Amino acid sequence: LVSLTAIAVLLAWATPGQSRLARVAMVAAAIPVAIVMNGFRIAGIGLACEAWGPRMASGGWHTLSGWLTFAASAVVLIGIQRIIAPDRAAPPAIEGAAAA
Repeated sequence: LVSLTAIAVLLAWATPGQSRLARVAMVAAAIPVAIVMNGFRIAGIGLACEAWGPRMASGGWHTLSGWLTFAASAVVLIGIQRIIAPDRAAPPAIEGAAAA
């Protein structure tokens, strides 16, 4: 949660021209994202334990699933950033294009 919140703070800071509310929303989004993504991780580890035994709940698989969950969570936060702050640089209008 702490690392994901740090990523959210970085994304909020790196988004120019946004209101304070949009930046707070970006940081606050880290909490439910972390909870949901860790829920998926727990479910995945549980399924792996059922399929291949309890050793899957520790060691390399546990560490790998943690890194994959963190990376996926960061991707989700980037998606949320793009929803909250879409690219404001619209292409310039071509004169006469609307008349066609």
